[in-house]
Order: sequence, then C-alpha cells, then structure tokens
Amino acid sequence: MGRALLQAGRGGSIVNVSSQMGAVGYAGRAAYRASKHAVNGLTKGGLVSKIVKQAAPQTAAATQEIRDTVAQILADVEREGEAAVRRYSQRFDSWDPPSFIVSDDEIAAAAESLDGELRDHIAFAEDQVRGFAELQLEQLRDFETETLPGIVLGQKHIPVNAVGSYSPGGRYPMLASSIMTVVVPKVASVHRVVAAAPPAHANRIHPPQLHAMATSGADQILCVGGVQGLAALAFGIEGVEPVDMLVGAGNAYVAEAKRQLFGRVGIDLLAGPTEILIIADATADPDLVAADLLGQAEHGPTSPAVLVTTSEEMARATLAAVDRWLETWPTAEVAGQAWRDRGMWCWPTTTTRRCAWPTRSPPSTSRSRPATPTGTCSG
Repeated sequence: MGRALLQAGRGGSIVNVSSQMGAVGYAGRAAYRASKHAVNGLTKGGLVSKIVKQAAPQTAAATQEIRDTVAQILADVEREGEAAVRRYSQRFDSWDPPSFIVSDDEIAAAAESLDGELRDHIAFAEDQVRGFAELQLEQLRDFETETLPGIVLGQKHIPVNAVGSYSPGGRYPMLASSIMTVVVPKVASVHRVVAAAPPAHANRIHPPQLHAMATSGADQILCVGGVQGLAALAFGIEGVEPVDMLVGAGNAYVAEAKRQLFGRVGIDLLAGPTEILIIADATADPDLVAADLLGQAEHGPTSPAVLVTTSEEMARATLAAVDRWLETWPTAEVAGQAWRDRGMWCWPTTTTRRCAWPTRSPPSTSRSRPATPTGTCSG
C-alpha cells in the first residue's frame, strides 16, 4: 500500500531500502539483528547521532526450539513419508485432505472465481517477470575455447531437473512469490516445477495464488505448507518425485527447514524477515512515509521498519501518521506489533552523508525519490 501511494507522485525526498535479510531466518533474533545491523552500519559510519526509537532486544531462546522442531519434523517425514506429512499438516493447519495434490478441477474453479481485472493483473505480472528472466538467461552464455593447443575449456549451463517452489500463504497470499518462483525456473528450462502453498482459504490455497501458480507454468501443485510442505517437496509425496532444488520464502521454520535440507537439495537463499529502511528529509510526506513503513511491517510481527530522517518535525509527524493509519489499516494487528517491537527512528549527524551506508552495504532492493538528484542512493 505504501509503495502505491508513493508512486502516486506526491512530493518529498525519500529513499526506501527494503529486503529480506538472508542471515538466519529465525523469527525473533534475526529480526532484531536485521534492524540492529541496519542502524549499526549508520552509527559506526558516523551517520547517526542518536536513536530516538529503538527496537526491542531479543534473546536467542527461540532459536534452539525452532532448530529442534524442524529437525524432528524432517526426520519424521524422511522416515515415515506421507503419514508424517499428514500428521503435522493436521496439527498445524487442521488440514488432512484425501490428496495434497491440487486437481485440474480445483485450478479451474480458482480461475473462475477471479474477476477479469485481477486475472489481467496476474498475467501482466507474469509477462514482466518472464521478460526480465529471459533477458537474464541471454547473458548466461555457453562457450568453448582452446586456451592452448589441444586444451579446450568452456562452460555449459544445464538446468536442474526439478524445482520445488514454495509460496507463503498462511497470513497473506503472496502472489508475487508464486509468480517469480515458478516463471523463472520455467524460463531456465527446468523440466518440472512443483509449487506448494499452505491451505488458507476455506481449506484451500487462496484462489488468486493458485491461479498464479498454474498460469505461471507449475507442472504440479501441492496444498501443504510449513516445514512439512518443504519436506514433502524434498522427499516426495503421493507419487510426486523429490525435487532437486527448493526456492521461495517463508517464516522462521521454513527458513530453518531450507537450511537443514541444504545438501540433500539445493536452495536459493535463507530469507529472513522482510525489513525496510527509509531515509527521508524534511520535504517528505509523513503520511506516505508512515504507509511505506507499515507496508513492510505488515509482512510479519518480526519485520524491522527503520526511519532515518534529518527532520525531527517530519519524524514526529510520521509517528503520528503511523498511529492514524493503524486505526484503519487492514493488517493493523501484525503491522502494529512489528512497528511497536521492531520500529526504529534514527537521527543522522549530517545530510550530505546520509546515503553512504545503503550504497556501501546495500540491501537487496532500493528505491529513491529525491526532490533533487543530490545525495540520492543507488542500489
């Protein structure tokens, strides 16, 4: 929501840097480390003189519990197969269907339930992702060269045979994740893409999410989530063969499952909590800054949201705007908790160096909407 408002063209100088921290993925500790890492980079560089609102510290108490729980689930699924998947699916999601495999009839029903405008939006997003992936693929060139007489060296790109695409959907349906994690391997000529998402809508995958998976090119779709869903992809279930690689984001347990499964299968990365860092000056619109902070904070109660500003007046107006937004924000329960526990407001020492940290150690994505080109961030 925040990004949509910012794109509406209202004025101000804002730098928005957001990412999914690839550190560990543990809910509490990784989130605290994420926000602490962001601000430490600014503080050590002499860019922040004081921290006005600090994120609550977290202990490592939950970390071992997550590791042990995940290890137990993976061991049970590897040993017992489908029976263990069903047991954990029933325990965590109250979901024990006749089959975890989504049928063609269910896919068709999901498509029929969507209005034409939403289907068009999904198709547009797929085209954009596909087009960029094709451009990336063009840069991966096979070649051979004779470096010395009789010595031929080269490289050849060979796609893996099967990819498991996991899309979060327990709290909100992540359509973009469904599209990106299916379209990209299909462009790479992966023979088989198995998509999976948890049951969340009337004991089914959210219809828009299911439609996005199917139209993106998934060869098989499983309605099963969490660690048991990752295990089903890695070990196989109901005649669905094990995959070679797991991709996609998820909660702390999903991230830990990917970490423990690495080696048996390949993984893309360990994605921790989504975070955002906004650097804004006095001309920024507090309502837009507040909306963008909450737009990332709503990803989960452990998502850090950091504001660095040169203007105390704008910062206090932003804090007030956050409170106003939360009165009507659709995901206020989650976003509000994330802001209260993980929100930070920092005061920089200067304006001329305020972008040095994100350009020196940039998160995965950044966006700049400055009033003037001076001092903008690249990333």
